[in-house]
Amino acid sequence: MKLSHNNSLLSSDLISKKMAVSVKSSTQLSQINGETSHASNSVNGSRRTLLLATFTATVPLPFGIPASASASQLGQVVDQGWEKMGGGPSDLTFPLMFKGIWDVRATLVNIELPLGMEMVLSPAVVQRAQAEDLNQPKHYQVSFRANSRGEVVPDRRFNTASLLSMYLGSSREELQHGIKWNLNNPNELTLKLPQMDIMTRVTKRSEESVAENRLQTSEYVYQLIEKMDTTKPTVKASRCFTKYLWREEVIEGQPQIVATQVVSDYITPEDNPRMAIEAAGKPSVVYTYRLAFTRAQVGIPF
Repeated sequence: MKLSHNNSLLSSDLISKKMAVSVKSSTQLSQINGETSHASNSVNGSRRTLLLATFTATVPLPFGIPASASASQLGQVVDQGWEKMGGGPSDLTFPLMFKGIWDVRATLVNIELPLGMEMVLSPAVVQRAQAEDLNQPKHYQVSFRANSRGEVVPDRRFNTASLLSMYLGSSREELQHGIKWNLNNPNELTLKLPQMDIMTRVTKRSEESVAENRLQTSEYVYQLIEKMDTTKPTVKASRCFTKYLWREEVIEGQPQIVATQVVSDYITPEDNPRMAIEAAGKPSVVYTYRLAFTRAQVGIPF
């Protein structure tokens, strides 16, 4: 897959971020228990929103919320995988200028189905994204802050709440109460929603500085989704590859940071054993976003 990433990214027209969710009220949240196909689609949509948060400034997940036996088993498997694969850095790190809160304009610009629609587990979700989300800019805020080592890293708790707030109508502050995450141990994040708990765990990451003002990052993530009406949790796997480009100077009306982000969803054996074998490690859906970051006009609390 080719990603164009040149100086034209500094155009204010270049902005992107992955997100697609139809859950917009507490009434819709109450439908997440799967009573209707629309509710099922909302679950998948909210998962993509969470991934977006996890990736955009990046967001991992879990502390404080009692883990189920299934979640604990997943943690052991993931820890072993992290060790075998080398894991990578403890978190993605960014230049000092990233620190603070940013207004983001994100646009889903492309959806690819490398294996065809017949290998998509939730075709209705993809079809809705194609019909309603392509080329439709979304606006939200993300935050980067310093950890105990003085490194500038994504504030995944803030970013997750910010994205969900846009769709659910709840305040960011209220939603943060249901998010458990540790700035200094960032690989897990747990989100508690009505009728559903989601645990996200980063299993592998890497970053590469390709120029003084360019950075490439990659993260692999597992998500365990437990719905109150089912006994078997769902396990999802995704990879996010992002190219950042920035400038130190501020130009009025222009973004200071731009990025191209590609989020790939994979079929896991827990999803469908047969399809997972047929996929042979290839993604079933690939979402490409363009993002533009402008410094928020608020005090920087870090």
